[in-house]
Amino acid sequence: MARIRRKAANGLRMLRAIATNQVAGLWPRMYMRLAGQTGRGGGQASAAETAEYFLHCYRELDSRLPKVDESTGHPVSGQDVLEYGPGSIPGLAMLMLAHGARSVTCVDRFPLLQDNMASLDTLTALADRLDQQASQRLRELTARLDGNGIPGCLTVVLHARGLSCLNASCDLVVSRAVLEETNDLPAISSDMAAALRPGGIAVHQVDLGGYGLCRDHPLDFLVPSPFLWQLMFSNKCVPNRLRLGKYLEYAEQSGLRVLRVERDRVLPLDQVEAIRPRLWRDFRTLPAPDLACLSCWIVLEKPSPSARDAANP
Repeated sequence: MARIRRKAANGLRMLRAIATNQVAGLWPRMYMRLAGQTGRGGGQASAAETAEYFLHCYRELDSRLPKVDESTGHPVSGQDVLEYGPGSIPGLAMLMLAHGARSVTCVDRFPLLQDNMASLDTLTALADRLDQQASQRLRELTARLDGNGIPGCLTVVLHARGLSCLNASCDLVVSRAVLEETNDLPAISSDMAAALRPGGIAVHQVDLGGYGLCRDHPLDFLVPSPFLWQLMFSNKCVPNRLRLGKYLEYAEQSGLRVLRVERDRVLPLDQVEAIRPRLWRDFRTLPAPDLACLSCWIVLEKPSPSARDAANP
């Protein structure tokens, strides 16, 4: 009886997921309101809590960028930056501009960025936490911010596939918990490679977990077939289920060089092997380390022509 009830509950969850996925595809704004999706910086967190989150994001990014002489400023100083998936509050973009970035282009699939009081309160709280120069810069930028960005330094691009369509105009590409939601990672990889100038850097934090969709095991979101997964989630901000190896493969196919991979959340291998027989066949044969990685940082570089020539004499 318990097994029958569990199967019935799972069936209802699948039907509900399929129905809401159709709503998300046909009426994305309605779905975001119904689901309470606001992107990074949304939800019930206070302005102070959200500001601390963005500061944490910026510090983690800053620690992974090439070091510079302190007299020349921060690693983002003078950089043209592309950010994928800024969310409803452009906290990271504004922090990069406050610390000297020349421009930031924010690209998203969904119209989350808004000119609202929550955004203003968070950016004010951020300014209160910075040194005098960065704080003054952030306050000046905030006064000019609206739902379309800031003329001359913050550009907002809305694209159905999340592509920037830029060409050799960026020194730095960043994202945080975004790449795992894209439905076309090869296209995103090619887009960032095209956007970067030679010698440019890309830094991505990737969440390879189940986004809370797991029931009994951290990897049981890899059990459904691709067809069923697409039917339930293709129009929602949920994991594409690609594992780490695919991110590196697509980056290299796009002409980017992998500089560093940091695995910061890893499942014990015995837990991987315990669920392996239940996984969908495409995942079942993957190496255990590839399945075990639930979160990572990926640092990429677009080689300069001279570096490419040296690597391929």
